[in-house]
Amino acid sequence: MSNATTTQENNIKLVQTFFDLLEKRDIFAITEIASPELVWHQPGKNRFSGSHRGLIEVGMMVAGMIAMTQDNLEITVEGPVTAENDLVRAKVTLTAEAKGLSLTRTGMDTFKVENGIIVEAWSESDNQSEIDNFWAEVSATPAAAPM
Repeated sequence: MSNATTTQENNIKLVQTFFDLLEKRDIFAITEIASPELVWHQPGKNRFSGSHRGLIEVGMMVAGMIAMTQDNLEITVEGPVTAENDLVRAKVTLTAEAKGLSLTRTGMDTFKVENGIIVEAWSESDNQSEIDNFWAEVSATPAAAPM
């Protein structure tokens, strides 16, 4: 097995670990596998869009999504995670529910790995306008009064 193959396999395992930790909501453990200067590029025109720089900004983005959906947000990796050199790609489905609304986001997340840690990530979505509309509606819709 070549050194490049071993590195790619390790990069795939690293990204799979990222998704496992996210599923467990273990944001603190993510700091051990991602650079403090992590840059996350989120597409679209919604409150979470843009380039988030540093673990604090990225964490705030994720925490905001979780809070706005009252923890009704799941990310599922669909199929095998693949790698080419320092880039790792995962086909993902994100599902979210909030305030009577639901969202299914399909797309691809790409991670750049350097020296065994995640340094940059890009999200691409197949249905970006639906995502933008969901976050706009969830932000604008008043919360239901408790019974």
